[in-house]
Formats: sequence, C-alpha cells, structure tokens
Amino acid sequence: MNWGKGIMIVMGLFIVFIGVLVSVLAGQKVDLVSEEYYKEEIAYQHEIDAMHSAKLLDSLVISQQDGQLIVQFAKNIEADSIVLKLWRPNNQQLDQSFSVTGTHVFLIPLNTLQQGMYDIRCEYWTEGKNFLQKQSVLIK
Repeated sequence: MNWGKGIMIVMGLFIVFIGVLVSVLAGQKVDLVSEEYYKEEIAYQHEIDAMHSAKLLDSLVISQQDGQLIVQFAKNIEADSIVLKLWRPNNQQLDQSFSVTGTHVFLIPLNTLQQGMYDIRCEYWTEGKNFLQKQSVLIK
C-alpha cells in the first residue's frame, strides 16, 4: 500500500467520524430557559434588584437529609407569599413549582425528584418589596 491510499483511508475515517458526531449532537434535546425568553430578558433588571435585596438578607438554606430536600427560610422574614421553583436545565418536564405559606421549613421528598442538577429559584414578597434567591443543588 502506498501513502496515497493511506491518506484516503484517514480522510474517509475522518469524514465518517464527523458525520456520526453531527448526527449524535443533532439528536440531543435542548430546552430553552423559557418560552418567552425575550420578554423575560427585558425585565431582567427587576430580577437583579430582587437578587441584590435578598443577598443582604441571606435567608435561604437548602439541604438534603433523611430522603428529603429541606428548604429553610429565615424566621425573621415574614413573607406575604413565597414561590419556590425547581428548574431542571436539561428537561422541562421535570420542572416543579410550589407555593409556600405559613411555614419557615418546606420539605420535598427526594423520591419525587429525579437524580441530577436542579436550579432552585425562591421568590418572595414582603411589604410589597420583591426578593429573589437562586441556588443550584445536586439530587443524588
């Protein structure tokens, strides 16, 4: 075999590799953060302000214990309403949303969540002021 045939074989293998790579990557499911992404992007400054306000309070603690995801809010925070969203970046069907009222500790059974990374978004209102905290958690 001469060097010309070797180059053609290597080029053929490279083309097959690129074809397989493109077909595998094209088959991956990619969810957008939100269906109304552009509308939410315009209102992002409000979210930044709410996150800054919440950072000063440092009122959210998330832990896993005894088969439950424990979300604790500071006892000195008397929120009018709390919305807790668990967002799964790679699968929109696994997203969950909860309304929390009248408690400073919220429990979510781990068997209702699939293993993997979740972004937790806790938004609450106190005396008309908006607060927002975000945190990521790995469910094992």
